[in-house]
Amino acid sequence: MNLKTLTSLALSLTAASFASHADVVITTDGAQLTGQITKIEAGVIHLTTAYAGDLEIQQAQVASFETDTPVNVRLADGTTLAGPIADIQNTPGSIKIQTQSDSVTANLASISDSWALEAEDPALVRERAEEEALRRKWSIESAFNISGKRGNTDESDYGANLNLGLKGPDDELKIFASYLYGETNDERTDDEMILGSSYDRYKAGTVWGWYVASLIRRDTMEDINFRSRSSAGLAIRLIDNDHQSLKWHIGPGYLYTSYTSDKDDDSAVTANTSLHHAYKFNDFLSMKNMAAYATQVEDTGDYNFIHDSSLEIPIGNGEKWKVNMGIMNEYESQSATDENWNTTYYTKMVYRWK
Repeated sequence: MNLKTLTSLALSLTAASFASHADVVITTDGAQLTGQITKIEAGVIHLTTAYAGDLEIQQAQVASFETDTPVNVRLADGTTLAGPIADIQNTPGSIKIQTQSDSVTANLASISDSWALEAEDPALVRERAEEEALRRKWSIESAFNISGKRGNTDESDYGANLNLGLKGPDDELKIFASYLYGETNDERTDDEMILGSSYDRYKAGTVWGWYVASLIRRDTMEDINFRSRSSAGLAIRLIDNDHQSLKWHIGPGYLYTSYTSDKDDDSAVTANTSLHHAYKFNDFLSMKNMAAYATQVEDTGDYNFIHDSSLEIPIGNGEKWKVNMGIMNEYESQSATDENWNTTYYTKMVYRWK
């Protein structure tokens, strides 16, 4: 017997041995698939094969199947059994589970779950996943930016941000703080501090909810010694999925401002509305947009508009370090200074904890 014949015989014996120790799935159109059934869950039979990798076969498209080794089986009525599964000849759609003490016949469609003896119960895995999805999760984000210029004009700009978030399936808390300082030829050009928070709460399974928001600000370059802006009202989540969200806030508010100059303090009831949008293009690029408008109720000619758009790009393969590039526009119809419109371009290094 030559080497070629011996090799062919060995391969044949190996194939025959594999076939004799494999699970078998027969589909309704007569196809016979062999491999290892790793689990049955949510109406899908998961079969690992040597020739086609991992297959997912709809349980409704299966005429019969059998396993070579004992497995756990849960029926639709909650009964859980352990043993090998065998096809019942001439009885389409029926199987036999051979337990240690008995033989149980069941309809194939009545199998709700099946898993290996050493594997974890899929019901426990699902329960844990559902609990995780309902759990509120904290996120912490810090950002900083430094820029400078030396020459005929000396410029220095420094900025820092801190954002804390607590998000659940139907509510979200945000707390944020920022500081911006700038000089040109030793003269201050920016000196702004902001501290704010917001909370959204939605009725489970609906788009409707409510919100409260508060912001305090000090900006000596804008003649603002202390400004407090608060609002509360209706919140609507127009879009809410894994890659995009769009929220709309609308409600009354209150505005109070004291000035660094001799100008009298201001206070007024306001009408407020804002849109908050986030979009994730892919794992590499995401975008955030915000537009807010507030006007005094007694004097609608006194209003404020803010727009902020930014792109976020990760650094390297991780999810913690990112670069945030954006533009912010703010318009005040009755500014304490000569400038009504301010535009800020920014680039920030961001570090995020989750």
